[in-house]
Amino acid sequence: MELEATSAAQIYRRRPPGYPGAFSVVGGSDNPATWGDTQGRMSVSHGGPGDFPRVTASTGAPRALPRATALNPRRPETAAPASTATLDSVRPLFKDRAIVLNKRSGASRMSEHSGQPGEWPAVSDEDVRWTLPAELEGRVAITDVVRLEARPYRAAIAPTIADLDPYRYLTAARADDAASAAAEISAFDRDVADLPVPMPAVLLRTESASSSQIEHLTANARNLATAALGLRAGENAEVVADNAAAMRRALDLAGPLTRDQILSIHETLLRRSDPEIAGSFRTGPVWIGRPDLSPHGADFIPPRWERVEDSVSDLVAFAARRDMNGLVQGALAHAQFETIHPFADGNGRTGRAIVHSILRATGFARHTTVPVSSGLLGDTGGYFRALTSYREGDIDPIVATFAGAARRAVANGRQLAADTAAIHEEWQRAIRARRDSGAWRLADHLFAQPVVNSAYVERFLGSSRQGAFNAIATLVTAGALHHGSADRRNQVWHSREVLDAMDAFAARATRRNLG
Repeated sequence: MELEATSAAQIYRRRPPGYPGAFSVVGGSDNPATWGDTQGRMSVSHGGPGDFPRVTASTGAPRALPRATALNPRRPETAAPASTATLDSVRPLFKDRAIVLNKRSGASRMSEHSGQPGEWPAVSDEDVRWTLPAELEGRVAITDVVRLEARPYRAAIAPTIADLDPYRYLTAARADDAASAAAEISAFDRDVADLPVPMPAVLLRTESASSSQIEHLTANARNLATAALGLRAGENAEVVADNAAAMRRALDLAGPLTRDQILSIHETLLRRSDPEIAGSFRTGPVWIGRPDLSPHGADFIPPRWERVEDSVSDLVAFAARRDMNGLVQGALAHAQFETIHPFADGNGRTGRAIVHSILRATGFARHTTVPVSSGLLGDTGGYFRALTSYREGDIDPIVATFAGAARRAVANGRQLAADTAAIHEEWQRAIRARRDSGAWRLADHLFAQPVVNSAYVERFLGSSRQGAFNAIATLVTAGALHHGSADRRNQVWHSREVLDAMDAFAARATRRNLG
């Protein structure tokens, strides 16, 4: 999830390394958790069964669950007595469970999971000290600095998932639902590959627009196509066009997902709008919620930046597996990516592009882009709640969300395919030119790029300037192209029918029920 993390993240863009923080643990005695510190010792507060705390945004944060607040070791007036113990001494507390020990970057970590549906390892958290960024010195009241630096904030710790079997944690009904939705994706992928119009390009553009709209970045089909042409069409349209390029990059990168591929997708996404951070993991905190100055009191605070590399390596290992349904894998990888939030900006759009990379790599979408983000648009609130449930240790909602989104995307995509096929059929009757002519080559390409100028057509056809104008004139006569500018020196033409079909797709995507 990106949303409100963006503006807050910019404050810390140049934050130098070094966010020390003691690792503390609070946990109910009968739920999954992750513990560890660099000395291999833990501070454990023992609660009652079923009282595992969710992520708390900060000490005493109002959005924390009541139990998490009660177990907060920073509030001795409400906390249960804490004990300090070695790893060996706490093992008897969990004698009935499988405990996995990992050593990473000098840290001892324990991930407990009982294997029952809904008990995927939940996100834990740790105290992190906040210090005023150097670039804000002298611009913030000293009383605010002293107050905020006096108390740490609680940053999430993403669980290790590389070796987990999702089917131990999904309900049987949810696993069957995901398998059925994945089969619909595969059937749609096969069907659109045989259409006479370039549906992969059409669907990729609609998916990038939908993914951007989730982040409240909107652009209609005409402005988006104009921006893709390299012409000015408004800032939002340019950002959405870059998202389309990022998704294309995600699909062009063959093989299993890698760290470098993630960075490449992000670099493509932000190289024009935010080149300072494009293609680089963050080097400071980010958070989602109200505060602008510090993370204290935010709705969710992703892991501190020093944990990003290891967490991404774990995610990449999970994404490389081929022992699960690609839709299940894509949904969980996406949720884990959004939990890690490895970038200062662009996490949501990059994370949804990763879903398509996984669907391509697992063979469920070999030919085209299934516009899953358009399916998510019908219930963004449910999507965000599912991400929260994932962090709390329940993976059923995020898998259900992506299965439902896939079905809505397929239904909407089939309608778009029918609309474009009808347009193409009408053009076959109206265009007076040989099927192998430049005019027909351009007509077919209008589904992928429905706004053109003479220079673009000349490059696309590899023709002379006059040849480009001849092709354009033929399509204008047939009604396939229309003048889009009165300026004769900077003329553009657009396909009104194709743009209308794309805008109709976008309108349907915002409805929860397409029926």
